[in-house]
Amino acid sequence: MPRTQCKPSAGPGEQFDFSLALARLDGDTGLLRQQMESFLQDVPGVLADVRTSVVRCEAEALRFAAHRLKGLAAALDAERVAECAAKLESMGRDGALHETAAACGELEGHVATLQEALKAYVANP
Repeated sequence: MPRTQCKPSAGPGEQFDFSLALARLDGDTGLLRQQMESFLQDVPGVLADVRTSVVRCEAEALRFAAHRLKGLAAALDAERVAECAAKLESMGRDGALHETAAACGELEGHVATLQEALKAYVANP
């Protein structure tokens, strides 16, 4: 079965549209900001768990950590991060660990871009 590819990054200037997440929260910008701050606080640890599971070739740990990251990203409608995390989750579930290092690197790039966007939004909503 072919693997789902993550959407290519638009680069450092990549734009995120948080309007869907805001609409789901009935326009509550304070709650959106809390979700963003929670993501910024939680993502370093979750991403470290993903990296560790990749290095140690621990399929179940990878599936769990990638699933958690996918959920954090999906709450903000951060599609690229969620798609890359879903790809790693699938690799962990299937025990297909031979391409996880490259997929993890791709995920890290998208997460870094998202973190920049979130920090900018939180600073200037």
